[in-house]
Amino acid sequence: MSSGRPYRSSLFAGLLLILLGVIFFVDRMYPSFGIGHLIRVYWPVLLIVWGVTKLFDRLSSRGQGQAAPALLSGGEAVLLVLIAIVLGAFAFGDWAHQRFPDINIDLPSFHDDYSKSIPLPPETLQPGARVAIATGRGDVTVHAGDGDTILITAKKSGPGPSEDSALERMKDVDIEMEPQGNGVLIHPIHTDRAPAGVSVDIDVRVPKTSPVSIDAAHGDVSVSGISAPVEIRAGNGDVAVHDAGSDVTVQSGHGDVKVAGARGDLRLSGRGDDVDISNIGGNASIEGAFSGSIAANNVGQTFYCATQFSELTVSQLRGRLAMDSGDVSISDAGGDAKIVTRDKDVKAERVAGQLNIVDSHGDIAIHYDKPPRADLIVSNESADISLTLPSNSSFVLSALSRGGEVDSDFSGPALRPVSDENQQQLEGQFGSGGPKISLATTYGTIHIGKTH
Repeated sequence: MSSGRPYRSSLFAGLLLILLGVIFFVDRMYPSFGIGHLIRVYWPVLLIVWGVTKLFDRLSSRGQGQAAPALLSGGEAVLLVLIAIVLGAFAFGDWAHQRFPDINIDLPSFHDDYSKSIPLPPETLQPGARVAIATGRGDVTVHAGDGDTILITAKKSGPGPSEDSALERMKDVDIEMEPQGNGVLIHPIHTDRAPAGVSVDIDVRVPKTSPVSIDAAHGDVSVSGISAPVEIRAGNGDVAVHDAGSDVTVQSGHGDVKVAGARGDLRLSGRGDDVDISNIGGNASIEGAFSGSIAANNVGQTFYCATQFSELTVSQLRGRLAMDSGDVSISDAGGDAKIVTRDKDVKAERVAGQLNIVDSHGDIAIHYDKPPRADLIVSNESADISLTLPSNSSFVLSALSRGGEVDSDFSGPALRPVSDENQQQLEGQFGSGGPKISLATTYGTIHIGKTH
């Protein structure tokens, strides 16, 4: 039976139409904006908008003496299905492009992209002159050349329903190189406000002894063969550095970072996805919120990594360190190593120096091919600890499990097991002398085995 009160119209359908219009507008005017990635990350905002709108409708109808609108009307359901299809298409396109970059997946679009080259003559630089590049939208590629000549190749691109309309949009965009300090600055120029959706890709060949600094807001950055310091600030795009002969500094905003070969130090900070570094002659540090996997190979001095949930320090990483959302592994370190993390399984092999691991809710496995020469300290919570050692090892042991068990293949008169209702403990000396081994966990098993 009807209550007799008029029903209040809901705001939700209008907000859905606005959202749909914004998505198509951004895709049309800013095709390289990366809207698919934003959808994959922030799609729960749609549920928040739905809930806030319905709460507002209910409170407003109660204050005006009207009946509250239905939780979901037929028209709103149709719009939701349409929104889901659109969002899913953009998100799938972004995911497929990241996973299969060589496959071109064309989604329905209201524009085509057109491009035009910008010719620039080569010029001569003074020895050691700094080359700075600043761009708002577009890829930047820098590679070393012989001699003291700088050569710039640029290409501007823009969307449009036809080539003529795209060229009209791009006509006021150019690129220039101007003196700056003891070097030059390369950057796009325009006579008025930057046209929407227009990007400028910049390819520069520079003398290998020229320091390089790059500031790229939207676009990938690639640098190779530069023997002087390299500084990169990338807002939204991947970064790749190869065969650098000095220090490398990268500040990332979003994207993957790969550095393969740097004779000096590497400093990486900011935010991003996957990180892969290798063959670093000096120190390497990674600090920031990186959501993907982190891999490091062959770092000559100290490797330091601090992310949202983990902090790692490894000296003389001759092998490999890998970390993702669920695991941390390290192998072949010539010096000390310290790992502080949580909710990750940890695996360590062939660490020559002191090894210190602090974890919780993740199993820890440690393996020695040779008798350990430095102390081992492991602290865990609600998970197991497994340690394997050569049978001829000598060590001073303290193994304690609260609420769990201690199991050892090593035995002798100087190793004393102690147990009660709440904990098991094994401590004492095995062999003659040797480093201290301290293992502690709660509600987990400690197993000490012999290497076969």
